[in-house]
Amino acid sequence: YAPLYRIVYALPFFSTIRNPIKFMHPFHLGMLILFGYGLLGLSRSFLSQTAGTATSLTAQVKRWWGARGSFDRAWTMGVLGFFGVSLLGALIYAASRTDVERFLKTTGFQDADPTTSKFADSIFRFSLGEMGWYFLFLALAIVLLAAIFSGALAGRRSKWAWTALGLLLVLDLVRANAPWVVYWNYRDKYATNPIIDILRQKPCEQRVQLLPFQINDQLAQFQELYSIEWKQHTFQYYNIQSLDMIQEPRVAADNAAYRAAFHGANPTLMLRLWELTNTRYLLGLGGNFADQLNQQFDPEKRRFRLHTAFNLVPKHGAVKRYEDFTAQVSTNGVLGLIEFTGALPRLKLYSQWQTVTNDDLALQELANLKFDPAQTVLVAGPLPASPAGTNQNAGAVEFSNYTPKYIQLNAKAATPSVLLLNDKYHPDWNVWVDGKPETLLRCN
Repeated sequence: YAPLYRIVYALPFFSTIRNPIKFMHPFHLGMLILFGYGLLGLSRSFLSQTAGTATSLTAQVKRWWGARGSFDRAWTMGVLGFFGVSLLGALIYAASRTDVERFLKTTGFQDADPTTSKFADSIFRFSLGEMGWYFLFLALAIVLLAAIFSGALAGRRSKWAWTALGLLLVLDLVRANAPWVVYWNYRDKYATNPIIDILRQKPCEQRVQLLPFQINDQLAQFQELYSIEWKQHTFQYYNIQSLDMIQEPRVAADNAAYRAAFHGANPTLMLRLWELTNTRYLLGLGGNFADQLNQQFDPEKRRFRLHTAFNLVPKHGAVKRYEDFTAQVSTNGVLGLIEFTGALPRLKLYSQWQTVTNDDLALQELANLKFDPAQTVLVAGPLPASPAGTNQNAGAVEFSNYTPKYIQLNAKAATPSVLLLNDKYHPDWNVWVDGKPETLLRCN
């Protein structure tokens, strides 16, 4: 992070970027490439040549050190001087312990008891240890490079140079990175449960969303588990599709406009969102909560029903992290998987369609509760008007194959129809019907 990161951080706008360290990756890659060229240079200049005539490694080093005009010897002396300057700086730092601890206590690292300095003292002692490791690896690197420069490890002895270089590199990186490596028992982390089993059955045919209401402590706890573990890890592992966003730091304009159309004081707008987006399952409370949703959102059709009630229970007794919880089905469970039977299917043939080229007008029509999305689909592109009096069953369509980049459908249309695949539109999708290219439509 210092000093190079501070230079980059001072550039315009870098201090306003979320996690700007990632923009240092090109620099890191450049350093790795230069490191590789450095190894190649060592090999060509010092290791691939025939070993010197000295009878021992010590004699070879002495002979090299006595040579005049050696740039490598001057470089080694310069590095040794840098080592000495570093050591002097470390001694000055170690002698300033009281000042450092006082500074740490004034910048947020104080103990609960203001008269003690245990927290600042532990930080200071850790920093001294890190300096010790720095001096050890720097000294080993200087000795190893000096041995390579002298020719003592050339020729047949070069295998020892490569072994020592690799060992030094691995030991340094392992020691530095070991605290940041976290081990997971992935079988346990991604272990399924009855709720996940329901959602992962044909996941391409429905979506799920967590209800945003925080009504009691149990639901609030489940919402944290869902946001941290289920949505970001378990759902990805089992390809469960959700309406909830994992990360979206810069919202696309079309996404923002679409969501804004179904956000308002009228709670039935949320119902219309679930209807249009094929959100068949909702995660919330058990008991009579589905009846409450019917009363508030859908009093006429009452399309919410409790599918499965469940509780959160520990997997193995002790709970240390959210992933240690799992779902257990219970008739009187506090939490519930609620089914919304009014969600549009993922696939549907429409014998009635309406062309609306203005996106704002299309969103207004979709949010109009008088509009029936189960009977009519809105199409953004030019298309002939649907035949008059064709409010009939258009036919059936089903998945034959579903992968992230290739979808195959079997459709039997009883009349000229628009086939709706209820997914996010992207212009780079290509469509074939009976093996022939067709026009991709943007619907709803």
